[in-house]
Amino acid sequence: MKKTWLLGLIGAALLSTGCEDNNDVMNATTTTDKPNDSTPLVNPVATYDPYLDCPIPDPAVSNQQVIDHLLITEISEPEHFSDTVWFELYNPTNQTIQLKDYWFITHAIKSDLTPDIEDVQSIPMQFDFPVESSVAPGQHLIVKSATNRLIQKHTPNPNGMAQHETIVKQALAINFDNIIRILNNNLTFYWSHEASFIELIRKTDGQSIDFVRFGTNTQTPLQSTQWLSTSAVPSFNHPTRVTSIARRMPYQDTNTIDDWSISLFQTPGHTNLTATLTNDVLNIEAALCNDDLDQDNIPDCKEEKCQFYNGLPYHAWGARPQQTDVFVQLDFMRDGSFFPEKVTNLMRPRHAALKQITDIFEKYSPANLTFPIKIHFDTGTLFSDDKPHSINRHQFNLYSKSHTGLPSQPGGNELTFSKYMQYLYHQDSVHSLTYYRDENLDPRRAPVFHYGLIGYQFSTNPESAMGMAELAKDKGQALSFAVGLGRLDQEQVTEQDIVGTQVSAIMHTLGHNFGLKHGGHEHVNFKPNYYSVMNYAYAQNLPDVSMLVAQLKNSCHAQVNRFIWESTQTQYINFSNGSGQDIDQYNINENSQVLNDRLGSLAIDYNNNDTFDNGVSCNLAIADSSAVTLPAVLTDHNDWAQIAQTAFGRLPKQKAKREDHLPEITFCDIKH
Repeated sequence: MKKTWLLGLIGAALLSTGCEDNNDVMNATTTTDKPNDSTPLVNPVATYDPYLDCPIPDPAVSNQQVIDHLLITEISEPEHFSDTVWFELYNPTNQTIQLKDYWFITHAIKSDLTPDIEDVQSIPMQFDFPVESSVAPGQHLIVKSATNRLIQKHTPNPNGMAQHETIVKQALAINFDNIIRILNNNLTFYWSHEASFIELIRKTDGQSIDFVRFGTNTQTPLQSTQWLSTSAVPSFNHPTRVTSIARRMPYQDTNTIDDWSISLFQTPGHTNLTATLTNDVLNIEAALCNDDLDQDNIPDCKEEKCQFYNGLPYHAWGARPQQTDVFVQLDFMRDGSFFPEKVTNLMRPRHAALKQITDIFEKYSPANLTFPIKIHFDTGTLFSDDKPHSINRHQFNLYSKSHTGLPSQPGGNELTFSKYMQYLYHQDSVHSLTYYRDENLDPRRAPVFHYGLIGYQFSTNPESAMGMAELAKDKGQALSFAVGLGRLDQEQVTEQDIVGTQVSAIMHTLGHNFGLKHGGHEHVNFKPNYYSVMNYAYAQNLPDVSMLVAQLKNSCHAQVNRFIWESTQTQYINFSNGSGQDIDQYNINENSQVLNDRLGSLAIDYNNNDTFDNGVSCNLAIADSSAVTLPAVLTDHNDWAQIAQTAFGRLPKQKAKREDHLPEITFCDIKH
């Protein structure tokens, strides 16, 4: 039997854890794939160009009044002390505005690794903008808090590592085209659900140029004329949506509550979708385009032909009403020069792998779900470089334009090689996943897209770790995952090994973005009746009956190799449908084991005594952490039903909670 590469190592929770009609299918050209990759998904089909054939429904901002100063236009909803918050600035003038000439004032929190309520500062703080930051005419810019005590600038080094400049005593920007992050003297900005404010101050004359307060806050601006209302904008009060406080369209600045409302869909980097406030109460029924019945965080009305959401052509990318759409931007690292790999293009996404994952969602998204689930990858021009400025869904090119009409940041970015990756900015002096995301993901995509990166190794367990992912939570920003293929950098590795591993690794880590754990709903691994790619036992392949019975025969003994090995030549990968029957670990009937409805009833000799017994007692599963109590009864989990609710990486708001003893970041390791 051929041994292949597999996600998985016990206790891997380390550090922080559809039918389409032919009239609107995107053009699938006959471009050939890269060497050793598969053929295109479908035959070429005629289509429409949303930038040529459709009116653009949300063009550049048209102000209701002439405004001659920088504006605050949107404020994100906070969720937890350690989560990023952000606000949006807009330049309504015809001149570039240099942010070094401004301060902003709001509440502050210590930028620790795990900030809590004790780290919230008692009085508001004045924050500097970075010296190099500016806002171009007609541009929106996102200002994010920094969630780590240290933030580092990264300078690529030919040896694959990174040089760093640590700055903790002044404002710092991880300054990309449309995003900056702020850290002042180990403090960053923060606001609660209940109350806060933001005020922009011009340094030259100390004048307040914009101000907004919300919730129960009673702050007075430096110049009282900057807020003429007696009340504040209502705070974030939607029972199920993660919303934002947003300036109404078209933008105006009357210094009153009438300028503001609630956006049912966050719109970073673009114009707002606001609901109506009636007597300071959010009027959901009066909101235009407020439905998202398929729970993919795209307004249903924006999934119709020729519609755009947040300036992006989601319908042309494949989104549809009554279909839960998952969007993934996938970037990768180019080969190293100082550190050459044995396998050429090791980290390049494989068309065959993305096609297989797409087919899994197409074929196995259960019919009993309210809406089918479709997945859409963006690798830019990687497989369609003959037509770089056109949408080509079937070659995974989700092209779009910016508000200026120029191409916007695509997927499939080929990044400078770095041997190691890490989640946090400063840990172990390596590049971070959040850094890559901020640098390469168009902020307009953040409410919907997952961000994935294929790299070489992680600084945590570099010889084994193959996956790293954020677990879904109830906040409104893109969740990230990374795949490290360094363990495949061996001369005997085949192209099929790489394809198979990309399928399992991307599916597994993306599953964490959906909120799935190694036991589905719990941090318990190797449950025989959890027939899912999330289970380390089945991460590389869901075995057939004969292999499963043979492999599980000795499961009662701790030293047994619990990983199921099988050639990826006939790879079957899936999420669980929840059909496995419960297993009482203290009263196991070996004669009748229904691990999944696909397998039927099996007789499994768990204790390896060559008989099938009733009343067997043994531990079949392993907890991911010493803080997790192993349950007596092992249960399956309906992964697909959960994905239908968490497609864009957020738990339903009423269900979300923080588990204090477990990380937000899960590292998935390899064992062989």
